[in-house]
Amino acid sequence: VFLGLRSYFNFTLWFFAFSINTFGWRRAGVNNVLIFEFNPRNHLSFQQLFEVASLMGVIFSIGLLIFLFSDWLNIPEYIGPLFIWVLTLIIFFLPLPIFYHQSRIWLMKELGR
Repeated sequence: VFLGLRSYFNFTLWFFAFSINTFGWRRAGVNNVLIFEFNPRNHLSFQQLFEVASLMGVIFSIGLLIFLFSDWLNIPEYIGPLFIWVLTLIIFFLPLPIFYHQSRIWLMKELGR
């Protein structure tokens, strides 16, 4: 149960740190799009990366609250971490043109290589 919560928290924390780094690289004039081989037409700005990281933080918070109050809600403890990962996968594979659809498609192609 804790592995699901800790891994998602680390993933969210990494995303926040990457957003901060992207902000710093933009201010310093570093072309991180070229360095990381992002799609130059559809890459996310640091504001959009912060938005995604914030959404992940909200999903984590909801899952953590479900885990902490699972006794009071009379549900099994593993529902909170399961909710976190299932909701994230649903958002990631959602075929609708919301939540930065082109960037998600690009990431799926890159992870599939």
